Parts: sequence; C-alpha cells; structure tokens
Amino acid sequence: MEYLIVFFLMIISNVILKQILGVKIKKIKQLVKQKEQGLEAIEEKLPENQKICRNILKKLNLKEVVIEEDENSDTSLYIALSNKILLGKIQNRYMAVQTIAHECIHAKQSKKLQISNFILSNLYLLYFIVILFLTLFQIIHPSFLQISILFLLYLLWYLVRSYLETDAMTKAPYLAKEYLQENQILQPEELEKLMQEYERVNRMGIPFIHFQLFFSGSLKIMIYCIVCFVFAIL
Repeated sequence: MEYLIVFFLMIISNVILKQILGVKIKKIKQLVKQKEQGLEAIEEKLPENQKICRNILKKLNLKEVVIEEDENSDTSLYIALSNKILLGKIQNRYMAVQTIAHECIHAKQSKKLQISNFILSNLYLLYFIVILFLTLFQIIHPSFLQISILFLLYLLWYLVRSYLETDAMTKAPYLAKEYLQENQILQPEELEKLMQEYERVNRMGIPFIHFQLFFSGSLKIMIYCIVCFVFAIL
C-alpha cells in the first residue's frame, strides 16, 4: 500500500507543480509553430549559426570550445566532457541567436557543475535500470531503501540540472542582445521586437523546463513504485 501512496503523491506533485508554474503545453506547441509578423525580415539578416556561435564564444573568451553542426538533429547542446557545442537545425531561425547564446553560456558555466550533472544523470538512470531488473527477476525484494536512494539521486540531479538551465535561459537574451548590438546586425526597432519575442519565449520556457525536468525524473520513481507494489501483493 505504501508504494501506491508514493506513486499517487508523485502524480499529485506533478499536477500541483504544473498548475503553480502555469505550464500550458498547447501554448508552447503553438509558440513553436507560429511566427509573429516582421520576424521573417529579421531572420534574413542573421548570420549563419556557426559564425554566431564563434563570435559569441570569442566574446566570452572561450576560443577553445569546439563547434560542430548537425542538420539532421533538432537539438543544440553543450557537451562538457569534450568541451563541444553541437548545433542542430533550429526550427525558428529568429531563435538562433538566443539558442546559441544559451549553449555558449553552458560552456562558460562551472565545469564542476557540468560534470556533476553528467555523472548524476547517468548514475540516476543506471541505478533505476539496475534495481528495476533486479526486482523484476526477484534478485532483490521491493523495499523503501531502493526508493529512497532513487529519490535522493533524482533530487541531486534535479537541483544541479535546473540550476544550470535556469542560469543559461535567464542570461541568454541579454547575451544575444549584446552580440546583436555590438555587431550592428539589426535596426533598433528590429532588435526591440526580437527581444520582446525572446522574453515571451522565456516566460513560458523557463517554467516548462522546470516541469519537464521534474516530471521526467519523478516518472522513474513512479514506475519503480508500481513494480514494487505488484511484487509486494504477489
């Protein structure tokens, strides 16, 4: 019964957090698909992605960071272990400067935090897979010890990852604005319009990423609680 209680508490926590943060999945999907008028002209003036990335890294004095571009991927990310930024295909071109600035900020962040995030995320996933299979094959018995360790690893990972993402998302618009101003890429009114769009994206994006991280992490705990409940009643 205790496993079901934990399971439902995790579900309730996700529902409450979603309401508190005001996460609207449909609005976020619409934001990705829809484009405000006037942004097309701005997109045409933006340099190619590698040039943007190279210039922002130079501004941050991070010339040693490697840049790679993958048009087959929709994801851009910074890999701390290889000190590399992978630039994916950015669906909305006007978001390129903020997206790239975001990854450059990750490259500037504490390497201790970045490596900790990598270790914790993989340790959490590995521990979940191991105890899940050990429980399924009845090598270990269901217990709150496994759930407690799983929750602790989840909490540590969530705190580190959410800090890194919030820091990057908060600073990215300002770094993007500085880059655009210093290189005189846009007219003042165009820059103002783009900054308003970046602000609108962040207003929905920051709460969403917190909810997404919380949900993806708690999902593993919920799955394990169900497995424990089933074996406990057999």
